[in-house]
Amino acid sequence: MECLKTNTYPASFLTNALGFSQTLAARLPRYLAAFIAVYFLCGGITLLLRFKKGQKSLCSTPQQINTVILTWCCTLFVPLLILMVRACAYVLQNEVDGFQGKGDLIRFAGESVASIFYLVMAIVGVAFTVWMPLSTAIRYLRVHRLGGLPHMIFDVGTGMFLLSVLLLSAFYGERRLYLLILPAVVMLRIVQHGGYIPEEKNARASQENGT
Repeated sequence: MECLKTNTYPASFLTNALGFSQTLAARLPRYLAAFIAVYFLCGGITLLLRFKKGQKSLCSTPQQINTVILTWCCTLFVPLLILMVRACAYVLQNEVDGFQGKGDLIRFAGESVASIFYLVMAIVGVAFTVWMPLSTAIRYLRVHRLGGLPHMIFDVGTGMFLLSVLLLSAFYGERRLYLLILPAVVMLRIVQHGGYIPEEKNARASQENGT
């Protein structure tokens, strides 16, 4: 939070908390700038598909806001998920006596489950959070087929776009980069104009696209 207040690039957080290497942390601004360019390109294609083919969003405005929040969470949770999986492996290797043969199955299974139970529950919770925006992305491809790819990046990628703008602004010390958010919001509202396809109608839309 302090980095956001002072508009300071969080290099130590990237390396210490998220496990980025020094090289990756240094190259990250270039990758973020490239993603922003791709995001606006996909936004332009999505606008074209909206007016030429009547292609609609699959998310309401509240759902888009929720996806943005979940995407931010995933940025933190994916490294955490990897760490928890490694922690499970470490516990099983170092805190549970090794499997001694067929007659030892019940003891080994019981101790293994007990030792990593809470870690597994945490992994399930984190994985569910990651799955929610991922499932939205899959729906774009299922309903709109190839035309859903740019729309998916534009809609589902909004959270990553906002995060990219924040990090780039901090890296360059230039708050005027926040102005990039304005055209993105305008484009999202234009695409959203005319409604969206609710999830329960996705299957019907997918069938119509296939005919």
